[in-house]
Amino acid sequence: MPNSKKISITFPHRAEGPFFSMDLPVTMAQINYGGHLGHDSVLTLMHEARVLFLKTKGLTEMNIDSDPGAAPTGLILSELQVQYLTESFHGDILRAEVLPFIPEGPRWFMAQRLVRISDQREIARALIGMTFYCYQSKKVQRAPDSLMRKCHEWQLPV
Repeated sequence: MPNSKKISITFPHRAEGPFFSMDLPVTMAQINYGGHLGHDSVLTLMHEARVLFLKTKGLTEMNIDSDPGAAPTGLILSELQVQYLTESFHGDILRAEVLPFIPEGPRWFMAQRLVRISDQREIARALIGMTFYCYQSKKVQRAPDSLMRKCHEWQLPV
């Protein structure tokens, strides 16, 4: 049964700023019939930021730093909560921020948000749950040890 209470997602504060961020324009293709950024485009922008975050760390969603000799471990989106906070319009430049947490077992959570640069208003926040998955064996995996070491080196929150 649905809960009538509105979800609230807190984006963790880091004194040193966001772990990863990039600026993305809101294009005409992302505007819906209401004249603002569509909900599907919010997810697309967040996915773009997540993929580029991984790329900067030498990782991909299809091979998330698998241990030597092991079949590649990838990521599959398994959980998603989004809190929409205000509208965004064509021409806005949004800062997409990604803050991964330390993986736990087969799951890796990331907090994400979109902030309009011109007025620093948050457009949306999300909590994304990714599951480590071997696309060859079609089985859920635990986080690779090599990734766990990197996450601890990055001093990610738990």
